[in-house]
Amino acid sequence: MARARTAIFGRDAELAELDDALRGRPRLVVLRGPAGIGRSALLDTLERTWGHADVQVVTVRFADGAADPFGALATVAAVREHYERVGVSRLADSIATVSRLGAPGAASGAGPAATLLVELVAMFALVRGHRRTVLLVDDVQAVPRPALVLAAARRAGCLVVAGYRQDESTDSADHVFAAADRIIDLAGLPEAATAQLLGQAACGPVDEALAPALRAALGPLYGNPGTLLSMMDDLRTGGRLVAVHEQLCLRDRHEPVALPADHRLVRRYRALDPAARAVLALLAGQPGLGVDDLPAFAEALDANLDGYGRAVDELVESGLLTADARGVLHWYCPALAAAVTAEIGVPGLARLAATVADRLVRKDPAAGHDPLLLADQLALAGTALSPTPAAATALIGPADRLARTESGRAVRWYRAALWHLEPPRVDRPRLIAAVFRLLLNTGDHRQLAAVIGQVTDYVDGRYPRPGEWAEIATGAALAALHTGAPLGLAGFDAVGQGDHPAIGFAHRWFTGAVFTGSGQPAGPVIPRQADTSGALLTAAQLDRATELLAGDALGDLVAVFQQVLGPGYGTPIEGPPAAYHRVRLGFADGDWTGALSAVRELELSGLPNTPVHHLGRLLAAEMCAYRGEARRAAGWLAQVPEGGPFEALRGWVRAGSLLVGADPAAALATGWQHYQRSTQGGAPLGRERLLLRLTAIAARTDQPDWAQLLLAEAAQEHERTGSPANAETHLLARGLVLADGEAARAGAELARQRGHQPDLAFACLVVGRLADQPQDWLHEAYQIAGRLGSSWLRAYVKNRMRDHGVAVPRNRSVREPFSGTELRIIELIRDGRTNRQIAADVRISEKTVENHLTRLFARTGCRSRVELAAASLAGRLLVAGEPR
Repeated sequence: MARARTAIFGRDAELAELDDALRGRPRLVVLRGPAGIGRSALLDTLERTWGHADVQVVTVRFADGAADPFGALATVAAVREHYERVGVSRLADSIATVSRLGAPGAASGAGPAATLLVELVAMFALVRGHRRTVLLVDDVQAVPRPALVLAAARRAGCLVVAGYRQDESTDSADHVFAAADRIIDLAGLPEAATAQLLGQAACGPVDEALAPALRAALGPLYGNPGTLLSMMDDLRTGGRLVAVHEQLCLRDRHEPVALPADHRLVRRYRALDPAARAVLALLAGQPGLGVDDLPAFAEALDANLDGYGRAVDELVESGLLTADARGVLHWYCPALAAAVTAEIGVPGLARLAATVADRLVRKDPAAGHDPLLLADQLALAGTALSPTPAAATALIGPADRLARTESGRAVRWYRAALWHLEPPRVDRPRLIAAVFRLLLNTGDHRQLAAVIGQVTDYVDGRYPRPGEWAEIATGAALAALHTGAPLGLAGFDAVGQGDHPAIGFAHRWFTGAVFTGSGQPAGPVIPRQADTSGALLTAAQLDRATELLAGDALGDLVAVFQQVLGPGYGTPIEGPPAAYHRVRLGFADGDWTGALSAVRELELSGLPNTPVHHLGRLLAAEMCAYRGEARRAAGWLAQVPEGGPFEALRGWVRAGSLLVGADPAAALATGWQHYQRSTQGGAPLGRERLLLRLTAIAARTDQPDWAQLLLAEAAQEHERTGSPANAETHLLARGLVLADGEAARAGAELARQRGHQPDLAFACLVVGRLADQPQDWLHEAYQIAGRLGSSWLRAYVKNRMRDHGVAVPRNRSVREPFSGTELRIIELIRDGRTNRQIAADVRISEKTVENHLTRLFARTGCRSRVELAAASLAGRLLVAGEPR
């Protein structure tokens, strides 16, 4: 069966070396590397390219060593395909002789083997004739004695290229390697080539977060083409890959990514003996297991310690585990850990941990055992163990000690302790409060939701005490807000907590009423019974959060809670508000590619129509419109319903799209309609942005009546709220309408202090319009437009520069291309090299590397090594501000 042929990336050096070998004397070249590294793809490429260069190519794939110990029969089958082209009558007799001598057992001695070698040389000589001939052999390791065929072809004057899979040592390895003139070790693909391969596998545009997620999961296997392609197929089949607005994204990107079930490392796990599999199971439940921990596990499982030691050695030798200098065991890569965990199953892990924990709990304390080891096993066992006071005690003490230094571990122990505590124990309120605060501090709101479910479970009378309900209601509201799943909030009416301020805030958030000021105010905090831990979230804090949501935060719940709750609130990494927080930050920082990736993540998280989903779509429409992607902008905007709390923001985006589409009159009229609707029961969110955009259009199109009206509205909004956003709008509007340069500069300074790049670009345009020396202001706007990737804004700024007689920055990307050293530095940064490693590779000092990086950042507009690498991989690495 023919192998599927794919494009090959990142093998230019190997191909050049093989082309040199083709032009030289007959040689044996071995391509050596692990499974999936791309040997077969490289051989396919040689067959295609050399076959069109007046070269006769014979391709053989060794397979069954038992039926074909020399590979002679597979070679004969390949030669038969060339019989008619060769046209030598004696070739048929030679093929028959080799077939007879190469059969199993026919050449078992030295004499018959020598005879077979002679006949193979003769056969290859007939095939070769007077033409350049190449023998390509794949899977050389599959037969016990391949050296005979390889040596015969070389003696007959053929170039021999042999692919050798190096996953397991075989008896044939030494003979093949000793006979080789050149061994080419195939390493993983470089970053740029892997990105190309990923794009090919995706069959279309790839979200920029996909490659980092796969790189983190695969570790050293990321550059392995076979592994990457099989994982992409597996993710697609499992529904983990989904297109969002034509970009292929990873669904649930914070969930583990596992190796495919048929991957060689997973198959190797299945072939292990029980002791080795048990070690892997233990490590799956307790990352960072030390070799010194094995005696306790072996004793608890009534197992032989020597057997466990041999199992560890076997796992390390087989490549499933690595051991560091401290004797701590680690998975070869996280994707392997996820695959093995899936094979074992959560119940299987819990049962194993329960066996270990039960033995350790009942063990004589005088004999001694590691209390942290016991706590880990108790937590992993979960409900697989019956509740016992001893287990609760064994969990609470270590959790209290580690709460400040290892909060994630402490949370797992506190949660397990809640299971083991009897209902009347007074520890429960303290533990619930401790868990809530730790989870709020670490930003793990998914686990917070799980804890809420755990402590509100009515099974066997293990329900919360009256004094616990207020704390639980606050935790439930925070969990719902951050996971985007309001289900369960209504249940608090049944226990008299439906009017709790946090529950009311959450209800208003999901309906959007929190942005319009409708609905009930936060109200007083419900009195607490037997709860001295203090409120997680007070009514005053909720009132402040409501005020901030409609202001500069642009509906960013995470930013609001950061301000309201202070250091006790940890930035969450997943959930709709977390994704939208990255959208807003990326939009403001000028990282629009990252912001759009975060919008796509947002689309795949939580329920589909929470406030942050609509806000993310509006910002995505804004960015796409200004990047010249009108169709995508319209698609994002169409997903936001008209009316509702985001009327002003919708008008801001719609007016911008019409302006980019060269219809300022329609932009002004449409935007004004949205503004009026937002003042008639709509939310003030984004109203200042809409006013400033409309004012700029009116001023630019010379409509003074409109401009004066809009300035008056901006003044009223500023007087009504006094917010920094409205102050900035009012100052810049005065600059536009009244030609007030001092006000415009003051507004620009506010934008600069906020670090909001799109707003700063607009402010620079306003000041540049009024300044006697506009060059610096317009050049800054031009550079920001380049970083944003906005072709429309770049063109607009260039026109304003021409109006003011300001020269456009010269195109250094054309006149001064990147030097060879700069290109090499960029390539090494993509590969994750440090400055010291780059200096050694390029043979310059570290200080010179730093100087090069400073110039590269200035020329490209990138602000970090990560941004430089990402821009290079995405094909966006140009001199700052220049056309793309």
